Parts: sequence; structure tokens; C-alpha cells
Amino acid sequence: MTEILLDRPVWGTLTGALSHLSVGGALARRFKRDVNVFAAAADTSSEAMDALFDVLPDEGSVYLMEAVPVRCPDGAQIMMERPGVQYISGGSFLDSPAINPIDGFPVQRMTDDDAADILELATLTKPGPFYANTHRMGDFFGIRIDGQLIAVAGERFRCGRYAEVSAVCVHPDFQGRGLRRHMTAVSAANIERRGDTPFIQAWADNAPAIGLYKSMGFVHRADVLVTEISR
Repeated sequence: MTEILLDRPVWGTLTGALSHLSVGGALARRFKRDVNVFAAAADTSSEAMDALFDVLPDEGSVYLMEAVPVRCPDGAQIMMERPGVQYISGGSFLDSPAINPIDGFPVQRMTDDDAADILELATLTKPGPFYANTHRMGDFFGIRIDGQLIAVAGERFRCGRYAEVSAVCVHPDFQGRGLRRHMTAVSAANIERRGDTPFIQAWADNAPAIGLYKSMGFVHRADVLVTEISR
């Protein structure tokens, strides 16, 4: 089944749709530092582990994330291990009430001209690792009120016919109005229109996010482990 790609979404993304945003070779790759912090190896062989160590940045760290046992390269420092969960769409968002426009909060497609504002909002709300060019990982949508970007949702990992809804964030002054649900649905519906299946991920202890995803029709597919390593 092609769904097995979701066991290793980072590797599938680095060697597939977003390979142009990465560095490395056939055995290991990582995203460019201004795009994202994730890396992956082709497999758990000694050769692949050596290649993964070679692509580690001289300074800073990378994240590994898989739904299968994660092997770290010899010599790497393990800085953090944290469990997460992966949910996949259990239906269609194209006819979901959550994509209906909310009065006073028009959604627009984001472009490179919006990059600085997206980064500012992501830095404030901390939806996950986000850098100057993270918005280039997929389609992003946002809501502006009087010129201020107050909500955004986009994509991160894309492997096979699967794409991850990610970076969903709402400015603190505008929370509690259903915008997180709305933006998640807008991004998921956009993925469906391309002919892909949306999935979404969260830390295992993020009960509010998981509750939202379940209520929207996402179903649990796998547990994942995020491991932060450095030289």
C-alpha cells in the first residue's frame, strides 16, 4: 500500500516533491536550514547512518521523525525524544461545513510577498519549526484583518499522494472564533482538490489539537517518534 509512505514522511518528502529544498545524497538528506529542521536516511544500514551523520549541520540540530523504529547514527548526540501522533483524513473536506466562509474573515492564498508576516505569526504562536522559507513547502492560506495577518495554514510533508496540513496558527487576539478549525479545513480541502489525501500530526500530549482533528474527521493512523540529534 502507498500509505506505508506515511511511516517515513520525511524521507518521502526529501526525495520526492520537495527534494529541491534539501541537501544531501541518495542515502541521507535534510532540508536547507532556511526551510526546515528535519532530516532522514534511506534506511537503517550502516552506510545510510554514516551518510546521515555527514549531512548534519556543523552547528545546530536536526529532527528525525518516523512511525517505525528510529536509528541514530553513531557519534550523534541525542538531544530530545518526544512521541507524536499521525492522523489521516477519514472522509472528504470538500463538502465540510468547516470550509464555509466566516463573515468578516476572508481567506486568501499566500505568496512570497506574505512570507515575512507568516514567519512573524508563526514565531508568535509556535505551531512547530518555522523558518524564512518554510512557506515554500506547499500551499499556504491566510486571513488578514486591516492588513494584519491573523491566521494561517499551510503544508509541510508531501510524499506520494499524501500532503500534511501544517503550520495552522491563529493570533491570540482572534482565538476562540473557530478560525483554527476553518483554516485546517481550507488547507485540507485544497489538498483534496489536487487529488491528494490530507494528513496531520501533533505531539502526543497535545490533547486540544488531537480533539479538534478527531472532531473534523481525521482518524489515527500511527504513533510517531521525533528525535532531535546533533554532532
